[in-house]
Amino acid sequence: MSTPKVNVQIVSSDILSDDVLMLGESVMKQLKIPAHQPISLKFGAFRHSVTLVPVPRFEGMRMSQTLSHRMGIHSGTPLRLQYRTSGRTLALGPLIGVLVSRSFPHIPDKPFGDITLFCRELTTACRAQGAYVYFFTPGVSGQVRIRWRAGCITQPDGIGCLCPHPMSSTIG
Repeated sequence: MSTPKVNVQIVSSDILSDDVLMLGESVMKQLKIPAHQPISLKFGAFRHSVTLVPVPRFEGMRMSQTLSHRMGIHSGTPLRLQYRTSGRTLALGPLIGVLVSRSFPHIPDKPFGDITLFCRELTTACRAQGAYVYFFTPGVSGQVRIRWRAGCITQPDGIGCLCPHPMSSTIG
């Protein structure tokens, strides 16, 4: 089964409550997602019960500002969707966390030092595939770098490590 990718639009919490998502009608039909029934929304370790409302002639997803803030998602973020009927779960992403040895917040154009270019390329590749990637350093609790700015986000589906191996400095 194909897993469609949609762009997320953020809507004022006054207009849309945080337990409702609006999703393109054709995407809902493709994934066989029931309309107007509670399902579980999954993004990394984040879980939340939502009701999906179909929107005709729309290929994206709309969510409230409150919900997007809790998830760490920004407007315009492309995300892959996968619906599991057995658990009535709509999974967004995957959400990938990458452990880097250190960050340089005082150097805006190279926040990760020599590996910044690789991090940018990885971010671009993930966006193209509907995955969401963020970078964090050891000892950081809660604050992470998202799209080149600090923020909070949930625990990821998977973690990659770009830290040098502790034994590599002793191998000669």
